[in-house]
Amino acid sequence: MTSIVELFPKARRLSFDLRTLLQYVERGHASPDDAGMNLEEFGRQLDVLESLVGQERPTQREDWRRKLRELRNEHAFLRDQLGRFDQGRRKVGQEAKEREELLARRHAALPSSVMDAYAEEGSSLLRSRRMVGDYLQTGQASLTSLVEQRSRLKNAHRKVLDMANILGLSNSILRVSDRRQAVDRLLVLGGIIVTSVFLWWMWGRRVAS
Repeated sequence: MTSIVELFPKARRLSFDLRTLLQYVERGHASPDDAGMNLEEFGRQLDVLESLVGQERPTQREDWRRKLRELRNEHAFLRDQLGRFDQGRRKVGQEAKEREELLARRHAALPSSVMDAYAEEGSSLLRSRRMVGDYLQTGQASLTSLVEQRSRLKNAHRKVLDMANILGLSNSILRVSDRRQAVDRLLVLGGIIVTSVFLWWMWGRRVAS
């Protein structure tokens, strides 16, 4: 036979799961019906626990009754919270139903010419929305093309600057080479003149001797 020691932790676990499930219900991620079934199971477990308290030793009964009262309060709180959620759901459903009925009555009361005008207006809005979408796509394509052209122009400009720098360096080297060749020619010419003068001087001394 199940004892209160074994069943009590299960009841507390179910209470925790119910709290989590109600959070999902509040966000619309779970059905209130599932929470309602779990709440009923929680209540049945509390009834079983109530019957098992009397089987415990007198020294422990009061402690178990206190713990059971806490779970009873938790059950009442969860029941009220689920009731508010369920009431809110029914209210939303009723409001949606009333809106549908009101729209149906309005449509039934409107003549066919007005309905046709509304339909034409809706079609016109849809066409306008499509045209705006096409314009936006065309504008986006144009902007993309301009960005690509600007990027190509920047790359071409960078290459022109690089070539200009290279050509400028080559011209500088050519000018230095030309100056070096001119200096070399002057040195060779000066060497020839000095050598010629020296040879003429030596020849003159030998003739004089």
